[in-house]
Amino acid sequence: MAQSSSSEQEAEQRARPPLRLFELPHELLERAVALLRPHEWGSFARASKTAKAVAQGTVGAVAAAEVSRRLVAKVHVGNRLCERCPALEITVPTSVTRIGESAFFGCSGLASVTIPPSVTSIDKKAFEGCSGLTSITIPPSVTRIGNLAFFRCTGLTSVTIPPSVTSIEDKTFHSCSGLTSVTIPPSVTSIGICAFGGCSGLTSVTIPPSVTSIEMYVFKGCSGLTSVTIPPSVTSIEDSAFRGCSGLTSVTIPPSVTSIENSAFRNCSGLTSVAVPRAASVLYDAFESTTDVSRYD
Repeated sequence: MAQSSSSEQEAEQRARPPLRLFELPHELLERAVALLRPHEWGSFARASKTAKAVAQGTVGAVAAAEVSRRLVAKVHVGNRLCERCPALEITVPTSVTRIGESAFFGCSGLASVTIPPSVTSIDKKAFEGCSGLTSITIPPSVTRIGNLAFFRCTGLTSVTIPPSVTSIEDKTFHSCSGLTSVTIPPSVTSIGICAFGGCSGLTSVTIPPSVTSIEMYVFKGCSGLTSVTIPPSVTSIEDSAFRGCSGLTSVTIPPSVTSIENSAFRNCSGLTSVAVPRAASVLYDAFESTTDVSRYD
């Protein structure tokens, strides 16, 4: 009988509609939290007591010793707020200005997120491991996207970075293997280490003319990348920048480039020939798999 009861409970849980946390009125959130079971809300299981609603739009602001996660705050979607939560759709409130570190970490079932124009910062690891997320619109109010923000979002197919962003930080889109296109605005002046590493579905990318250096591992393992044009603003191509881009057949290196570092184009088996500025310093294994490396003035 106990086994049958357990099976019935599991069936009932599967039949529940997806939880849309931020769409709930604040007065109902206390009841919603009270009904959550530990296995349904990963990080919330660590809270020793049920969160209580607090006036003026804050929920879960109970003594820190009792509850380790804030559920909703007026201006901040807190660190690890919805870590591993089961929600399929999330609408961030228009009062929120920041999506905190690891806020939606590991929410693999999350398919849709609406980010309001009030948000200015998407912090480190904010959507890491959201493998079910297929698209996201980043509003023009966002000025910063932290490192690892979309790490391992394998379902993400396209992304447009708004012109308010000036830097793509380290590993921001690392291992987004489903990503086929990315729009990088001219406002971006730096693309961090391994920012697009492991994006094997990426077929083309336009590096804006504001970028001066192509950092280490930035496109490493982008095996679907077939061609790339490096703008005349770039002076250096760092270690392993395009390493393992086996589908790369064409690359244009401008005369502004003065250094090409270790393994920059190593294991680019499809790149059979390349022309390099005569004045550029090229380390010995930069084009390890390329048979025809010529120089031009």
